[in-house]
Amino acid sequence: MTNLTLTLEPNVDGRRFYYPGEELRGTAILYLDSIKKFKGFYIKIFGQAKSIWSKESGKIKKIFEGTEVYINSRTYLFGEQNGATFELQPGTHKFNFVFPIPNELPSSLTLKFGRIAYYVEAVLDIPWKFDKEVKVKFTVFRVDDLNFYRNLKEPVKLVESKSILTFSAFAFKFIKMTVSVPYSGYAVGQSVPITITYENETHTKVVKTSIKLIQIITYFSPMDGESKVTKKTVVNANSIGCEAKHSKKFLTNLKIPPTIYSNSKFCRVITVCYTIDIEAEMSRVHVEPKLSLPIIIGGLPIRFDEDLATCVIQPSAPPSFDQLAPVEEELDEDLPPTYDEAIQLSAEEIQ
Repeated sequence: MTNLTLTLEPNVDGRRFYYPGEELRGTAILYLDSIKKFKGFYIKIFGQAKSIWSKESGKIKKIFEGTEVYINSRTYLFGEQNGATFELQPGTHKFNFVFPIPNELPSSLTLKFGRIAYYVEAVLDIPWKFDKEVKVKFTVFRVDDLNFYRNLKEPVKLVESKSILTFSAFAFKFIKMTVSVPYSGYAVGQSVPITITYENETHTKVVKTSIKLIQIITYFSPMDGESKVTKKTVVNANSIGCEAKHSKKFLTNLKIPPTIYSNSKFCRVITVCYTIDIEAEMSRVHVEPKLSLPIIIGGLPIRFDEDLATCVIQPSAPPSFDQLAPVEEELDEDLPPTYDEAIQLSAEEIQ
C-alpha cells in the first residue's frame, strides 16, 4: 500500500491565506508498507488566471479562452525528471518544503466566467503506472496600498453639457453638469466626496441626481482579441437635483462598501474595475447629462500627510458575491478561505 498526504502550515498568526511575498510552507508524507520502485517525487506549485466563455452566432458556438500563468514551479524531493528508477524502503517518509510566494500576484478569485487559482501538488512518479497525486489549494490575498499607484492623488473633473429645445421660445437652452473628486483611489470603508455643479438654463427641473458605483469585470482572450464584459451595480444612491433656470453646487458622499479590489495592474485576462456613474434625472426629458468617473478600489488608502497617514481604514469582509461560482473540482482537503473570508481575516489581523 502507498499512501500520500500533503498539508500546508498555517501562518504564524494562524491565518489560512497568504500575502504575496510570504513563504508557503508544507509537508508531504509518504507511507509505504513494502519496498516500492519510483522514478521521483516532486512538489508542483501552480497559479494562473483563466477566463472562458462562449458566443453563439446562428448554429455556431465558439469558445473563447484566456490564460495567464503566474507560478509554475516543480521541485524534486527525490529523484529527477526522466531519471533512473530506484527503490524506496518501507515506512513513513516525511518531506518539508518552503516556497517564496512572488510579490506581483493577483488575489485568488472565482467568478462566473473565470477564476484566479493557486494550488500545491505532490506527485509520485511511478514507472509504468499512473502517477499518484494529491492536490491542495491555497488562497492568495493582496491588500493593495493605493499609494503605489501613479496619479491617483490627482483630482478628477468631468463636464457634460446637453441642449434642450424650448418650444415656447423655439430656441435651445443648455444644462451643464460638472463633477469632480479630489482623488481617484479609495479603500473599502472610505467615502468618496463628490462635488456636483449644475448650470441649468432650461425650463426643466433636475428631479434628482443618480449616483451609482459600478463594478466592471472584463474577461479577455489574448489569442482571439475578444472580450466579455459584465457590469454590476454595487451601490445605488440618489442626491438632490436643481430647479429650472437655476444653478446649484453641492457635495455628496458615496461610501465604498466591502467589495473585490481593483486588479487591472496585476491580471490581464480577468480585470476588475470600477466607475462612479452620475446622471441628472430630469422631468419630461430624454437627454439627461451623464458622466462616468473611473476609480481604483484597494486595501490601504492614499496618504497625503502625517495626520492622514495615522488614520488608516482597514479592509472588511465583503458580502456574498452573486457572481461567485463553484470551483471546478472538489478536494478531500479542507478548502482554503474564500476571498470574502480573506478580507475579513486580514482586517482583523491588521487592526
